[in-house]
Amino acid sequence: MLAACVVALGAWAYDEKNKYFYKPVEDVYDILFDVSILLMVVGAVMFLVTMSGFVGALRENTLLIKVVSHLLNNSKCSAFKLLRFLSYSIAVFFGYLKYFV
Repeated sequence: MLAACVVALGAWAYDEKNKYFYKPVEDVYDILFDVSILLMVVGAVMFLVTMSGFVGALRENTLLIKVVSHLLNNSKCSAFKLLRFLSYSIAVFFGYLKYFV
């Protein structure tokens, strides 16, 4: 859910930026240094990883669960480390919320 919001935020930022100041893409650096496109790409990757984990848990598919586990635990990419931190933080928060409410 959060990943879809990140993609939507990136699309909104890209649309708002191009509404008032349109600059066509001339080279690859225009894409790499554009924060709105970066948000859309990171959100899409997060969405694919989290949906793979969701479908793997729902259908008890061990291959998808192993892929998600490997990406979150053994990855050197900081985006997957951030995703792991966020998922653990949300799990702890809802665990405490269930305990106290």
